[in-house]
Amino acid sequence: MNPTFCFPMRTLCILTLALGLGACSKGIDRALVTGEGDTAYRTSLDRLVPEATQEQLAAFTWAVSDLNIQDLHARYPNASPREVMHGEADRMLESMPPQIARLQAQVPEWQAAAAQVVAVAATDISFKLSPGFFGLQPTITATVTNNSTHSFSRYGWTAELYLDDASEPVARTRLSASFAEHNGGGGLDPGASVSISFQVGFVSGDAAWKTLEIQRAAKQTVKMVPDPEAARDLANRAFLGSSPQEELAGFEETLRTAQQVRQL
Repeated sequence: MNPTFCFPMRTLCILTLALGLGACSKGIDRALVTGEGDTAYRTSLDRLVPEATQEQLAAFTWAVSDLNIQDLHARYPNASPREVMHGEADRMLESMPPQIARLQAQVPEWQAAAAQVVAVAATDISFKLSPGFFGLQPTITATVTNNSTHSFSRYGWTAELYLDDASEPVARTRLSASFAEHNGGGGLDPGASVSISFQVGFVSGDAAWKTLEIQRAAKQTVKMVPDPEAARDLANRAFLGSSPQEELAGFEETLRTAQQVRQL
């Protein structure tokens, strides 16, 4: 069998399910040989493949995507593909709802914390290209104000450079600031402001930020977009964990797929 499907997070890349499979259902109701090694298993599987639809093959591949032959035999000894598909769908239908509920409960707390992190504002942003020993040095200067209720030891941004009135940036870079020595080593406290300069590209300067197009532009505008995942508290711990929303979306998609597979 050589199905051309991929199934990250148990999600079907192609799964257009239909009821009323008729004569094609015979193929996935054939018993597999799961306890006599890979060769016997593949032989039993190859025998039914021509009788199955692409949707059925995709669903079966989804069902066994996390199983090796030993796990398959332990869980579904000599079962048919339909039994395997339904069994794995049932497992997902049982296990996904509690996981989804857990993550849904975490989303408001994470969003509230993220709102605090992005309350660190960068204003009075300026950009210049200064001559140096190694050529032009791109430099960004900004006033950083902590409008949140938390103190930070580090913070980060994505800087974007726009020329004239263009709507798309011509260059991007990651910026990071340490506040370990600010405020007598107390970090950036709520309400505090500090002026910071960033050299883009360190000593030699980032070539993408000093092209001739940039040098000749009538106007150069830098925007600094907060990077919540770069924020660190006073113990240098990540202020935010990863967003639960990405994992939640994966679980919700898995649940939808299991519901579809169960209809086969």
